[in-house]
Amino acid sequence: MIKSIETENGKISYELLRKNVKNINFRIKSDGIVYISAARAVPEEYIKGLLRKNSLKFVSEINRLKENAKKPDKEDGFYLLGKKYAVEFIPSRENRAVLTDRLRVYAERKELLEKITEDFLTEKINEVFPEAVKRVRRLIEREGLPAPTAIRVKDMKSRWGSCSIKTGAISLNRRLIKYPTGCLEYVILHEMAHFRHRGHDKSFYGFVEKYVRDYKKYEAILREPLE
Repeated sequence: MIKSIETENGKISYELLRKNVKNINFRIKSDGIVYISAARAVPEEYIKGLLRKNSLKFVSEINRLKENAKKPDKEDGFYLLGKKYAVEFIPSRENRAVLTDRLRVYAERKELLEKITEDFLTEKINEVFPEAVKRVRRLIEREGLPAPTAIRVKDMKSRWGSCSIKTGAISLNRRLIKYPTGCLEYVILHEMAHFRHRGHDKSFYGFVEKYVRDYKKYEAILREPLE
């Protein structure tokens, strides 16, 4: 339970954990809370007295950590549909991400920033990929090609997509969420084209160009690694 006390140097929020330890341990995290571990025999009033006695040191460190946590890390950032967003860490117990002009990640610890960002991207994948598949199917519906039996999202190192003629399933690289929508739709069309043309011959690319005239532009974009 998070509690607070007022001191001459400002308010201090703390959480006291009772453990089988010999010493009283104080740890200030980036959320601005002082986490304390102490044996059950140590009275809480005694611990609060230590917080008050050393309040200047505690409050100074709390303010420093909070200020650092609010500053976006220049090296933190991610791409979504071709646009790069900065990532801002905000100390919170909510563990969630909100996208505006940047991705604001609310988390208990900065160590959770990467996981919450990846979870956010997974949510976007689940929104964006199925809609892109629908658009491509509508685009080529007159061709009479079968609909994919399944759309699988995978971590792929050397491919943007693949298809199984035997099962009718298409696999897409999850990193496509970082590139412009046109790249994603091109890869989907590319894989669906294999339902009619097995190889990458002239007829295959003729089919692709029929619906995506500037497909070479998307291939060039996908060859360039994002920062």
